[in-house]
Order: sequence, then C-alpha cells, then structure tokens
Amino acid sequence: MNNKMIVARKVAANIITKTGYDVEVKVMAKNNQDRVALIVNIGNDTIRPTVYLPTDMSDDPTDEKINTVATDMIKALKNCSGGISEMANIKDWFSEALSSKEKLLANVTFSLVNRNWNSGRNWVSTPVDGDLQYIYELVNPDVTNGSVCSVKITADHIAELGVTPDELLEAALRNTPERQPATFKDIADVLRLFPMPHDLMYVITNKQSCKGAGCIMYPEMQKKIAEVFGDDYVILPSSIHETIVIRMSADMDIDQVNALINEVNITTVAEDERLSDHAYKFVYGKFVSII
Repeated sequence: MNNKMIVARKVAANIITKTGYDVEVKVMAKNNQDRVALIVNIGNDTIRPTVYLPTDMSDDPTDEKINTVATDMIKALKNCSGGISEMANIKDWFSEALSSKEKLLANVTFSLVNRNWNSGRNWVSTPVDGDLQYIYELVNPDVTNGSVCSVKITADHIAELGVTPDELLEAALRNTPERQPATFKDIADVLRLFPMPHDLMYVITNKQSCKGAGCIMYPEMQKKIAEVFGDDYVILPSSIHETIVIRMSADMDIDQVNALINEVNITTVAEDERLSDHAYKFVYGKFVSII
C-alpha cells in the first residue's frame, strides 16, 4: 500500500498542476477493501469529490501513465454536472440540503446495496433482506450527460440534525420514486444483455440507469411484475444499477440460476457494483431470497 500511496501522490501532483485545486491522498474502504483515494478540495468545502487509483496501477508507472491516469480522473470530475468549475454550485445545493432536518427529509432518497459487502461504514442503513439494505443519499438534481453527483447520509448527519432512522426511511420511500422514476423494459431493448435464454425478461432501473436496483422496491413495480408474470418469476440482482425479472419455468433449476448470478458477478460486474449472489422474489409483499 505504501508504493500505491507514492504513486497516488504523483497523480495528485499532476492533477494539482492541471487544475489548481488541492488533492488529498488517503486510504479508504471501498467494498470492504482498502483503496487509495484522491479527494479533490475545491475550497473550504464539506463535500468533496473522490476518485480512486486504478486497482491495476503498477507500483512503478511511467510518467506517461501517471499523466494519462490524472487526465482520466479530471475528465471524470468534469463529467459531474458539467465540470469542476461548476462544483461550487453543487456544493451549495448539498450544503443547503444538509442545513436542516426539514430540507434533508425533503430531498433524501435511497439506494439498494449488499449489506455484507458494505459493512463497517458510517452510512445510515436499513435492512431489507438477509443480505440487502437501503442506504440513503442526497442526489443533486442538476445532472448532465447522464452523470449523477450524490452524498451518502451518515450517522453524523442525522445526529446533528435530529433525524431518526425511521424518519429517514419514511422520507426516502416517499421521495425516491418521484425523484428517480423507474423504467420497465424488455431486455431486447437494453444493450446490457443477461446471458440466459428467455421467453419473458425485463430490466428494472431508473431513468439514469444509475443506482437503480432499488426501483424493484417501488410499489408500482411490484404491481407491474404481478401483472406481467403472475407468480412465476424470479428477480436477478444484475448490479446496484438494475435488477432483471425473468419467468420461472417448471424445468428451471434455482441452483443453476444462482450459479449463473455468481458467474456474471465474477466475470462482468465490478466488485463495488455487485448487488447479491442469489435470486429473489416477492412473497406476500415481502422481498425474500430464493436459495
């Protein structure tokens, strides 16, 4: 990790030269792994964008490689609501949303993530099923080019504002379907295909196709699934960005389905975007594991 820190400081120096902003380098937990993070400080801000050193970065990269990585990171930052130069406006929005209990509850939304793979964090969370949980975020509504800028709600945030976890959950369940409308599309219309023969298969996500797995929990989606599939279906946790609903035929082996989910996770889905390793369905309105 010491060598990675040295490399990260070289990348940070390159970013500072190009942008004029300060960059802090530190080790942070991401998906239960230690990753070297570069935190961009654009002033006296409480909210700062974070980018991570690529996991495949060598311990002795060339100057050209360092320049390339720094340039890619700057591009990623610029894609966040139109560029670093506009981040002051984003910061103001987040600061305003975190300024009072009423404003936090008016803007908070939820995302669905794996509970075991996101343990040890200070995020406020609510269990959903054995290995899933809601986490809570503020998502800046001023997004461009499909970018999404968000801040996760921590225990410190709600303690400072006097918000209870139950109040946060109630507000997020109310706000999220309105702020992040769901889409229900035949997989043939979606470019990211799931490698399984099917007669009925639909992808559920939000309009941004970003952190949209939680859309499966919207009451309207549960009704839609029942209308299209009846009770003969399973839900595949494609990633934190979407879920896939397929018809469960009489000859389908759930062990094979779960094995396929694991294979796709390993070969296709980034570790920090994996949702779960097995299928689900709704039973009497409750989201349950199918193992």
